[in-house]
Amino acid sequence: MANRSVPSPRQSEPSPERSWTSEWLWPRLDDLITQSWSDLSRETRSAWLLAVFSVPLWLAVVRVSQAFAAEYVIEDDAREHVFWALRYVDPELFPGDWIANYFQTLSPPGYAALYKLFASAGIDPISLSKVLPIAIAFGITGFLFAFSLQVLRVPVAALIATLLVNVGFATFESGTPRGFSLLIIVVFAYFVARRFTPGIVAAVVLGGLFYPPTLPLLGGVLLLRLITWRDGSPQWSNDPARRSGAVAGICTAAVVLLPFYLAQSAYGPGIWAHVAEQLPEFQRDGRVAVFIGQGEWRYWMIREHTGLLPAEWLRAPARYFVWLLPLAASLPLLLAKPTRFPLAAQVNHTRLLLRFMITGLALYLVAHLLMFRLYSPSRYSQQVAWLVFSVAVGLAITLLLSGGKRWADGAPTQEHRHRRRKAVAFSFAGFAFLLVAYPALYLLPGHRLPNHFVLGTEPTLYQFLQSQPKATLVASLSLEADNLPAFARRPVLFSRETAIPFQPGYYDEMRRRALDLITAQYALDEARMQEVTRRYGVDYWLLDKNAYDVNHLRSNWWAPIYPEAAQEATTALQAGTPAMARALTRCEVLATPAHTLLSAKCLLEE
Repeated sequence: MANRSVPSPRQSEPSPERSWTSEWLWPRLDDLITQSWSDLSRETRSAWLLAVFSVPLWLAVVRVSQAFAAEYVIEDDAREHVFWALRYVDPELFPGDWIANYFQTLSPPGYAALYKLFASAGIDPISLSKVLPIAIAFGITGFLFAFSLQVLRVPVAALIATLLVNVGFATFESGTPRGFSLLIIVVFAYFVARRFTPGIVAAVVLGGLFYPPTLPLLGGVLLLRLITWRDGSPQWSNDPARRSGAVAGICTAAVVLLPFYLAQSAYGPGIWAHVAEQLPEFQRDGRVAVFIGQGEWRYWMIREHTGLLPAEWLRAPARYFVWLLPLAASLPLLLAKPTRFPLAAQVNHTRLLLRFMITGLALYLVAHLLMFRLYSPSRYSQQVAWLVFSVAVGLAITLLLSGGKRWADGAPTQEHRHRRRKAVAFSFAGFAFLLVAYPALYLLPGHRLPNHFVLGTEPTLYQFLQSQPKATLVASLSLEADNLPAFARRPVLFSRETAIPFQPGYYDEMRRRALDLITAQYALDEARMQEVTRRYGVDYWLLDKNAYDVNHLRSNWWAPIYPEAAQEATTALQAGTPAMARALTRCEVLATPAHTLLSAKCLLEE
């Protein structure tokens, strides 16, 4: 009887060439990283666009659920940059208000016109500020996807770039002028890549109308485009299309910048750094905490106002963006080896990305040298970092996958080919998990976007003040004063949120008001309290319930900023009962668990 050999486990397994990796995954992975956008059918392109725009769509759903979760919700920065636009709904609001006038003056003309247009259509500016970032996010997504396809015609790289930039934008999006900065940069990059002069000029005009601080960056990139390297030395470009686009863009930037800086000159120039360093407003517990750890790497690299890179990169859970930085940094190495990474030879416009980096870094350094005369140094580099980072990560992952495919297909045997394909497939799965894990958190119930919505907690107070005359002026040292212009639609004499110290022409008046309020609130002498109330024309005083508790006073937000006034208030409080505290029962018109509203008319009675 002939011996029958028992099949070994290896012999009973399916052929490597017929496994799921080769039969199903590999052809799809091959199409994913090799098919050019130009070669795709209309249906396939539609599927890609659906995937691209699904990211800002789902983030928009999360944002709307937060922004309209209650009647009194507003973005943090909108309490400065948007509340004044309520004048477009009712021109009688904030009459002659120092604070509203200042922030309206700061608003670029296109930004102001946009809010005025929607207000004329019956859309409240506060509501508009909540949904405007959604439209901006869709604009960024569309133009970044188009720009990424100019860099590499493989859509998976563009999809990764738009995913990253949407997740990043969700951490700093707002309906303020700053919220337009990344959109302006991406639109500009797309038209420069296309060498489309009218589009370049339009992008520059867009920057001047909505966020003029982007114009030095755009102008710098255009200036660098005029310079080419020939025979080892820089020379002016002889390319007519490049020269016409650059000259037209630079001239347009110069023209549209002038009105912006003339408008701000009404409040004088920005404060110098050596002066700001001596002020508590710029220290750790100040209104704008800038000068913290100046010798540390964080001050130069990752701080909100002074860092080269976005502060959000360290704030994200699990350091999501930090984990991706090595991929972005590896891009030059991958591009240098086209034989190993075949798609590297198809990458375009790397010099444009480099020009953005050089210009952003140069302006960042100049802004540090002229600290606060060009506002914060970070505004010139951090938005560029988002553009370059997102595109670079998308390119790096795509090039690595193309190299992996080449490595797997070049295996000497069928068995080796199967193993290498599995390794590449698992690498692809790892990249996909790394990219999607953090954004997917927003799908979980109760998870919130990392933005800065503020919830108003005193509806009774807001409604009472809204019932008062429109010129009603509230004086307060409470943090609740930050919310009154937006929620109660009545002016305040002073608030922490609007006490921005960058321009002395504006802030010196705010500082005087703060010191007068502290003096009046804690004065033992009734005459001093009445003099401040009368001089400013105050109608109501809003006090925290624990305003006259010594421990609360010492830990109050304004104590480290105005230490001498805080010490005098503490001394007065220890010496007796302040005049305003003695009038609490007599002059109270509204009380909530956290605050007391006093009638100024009552306080002025002899």
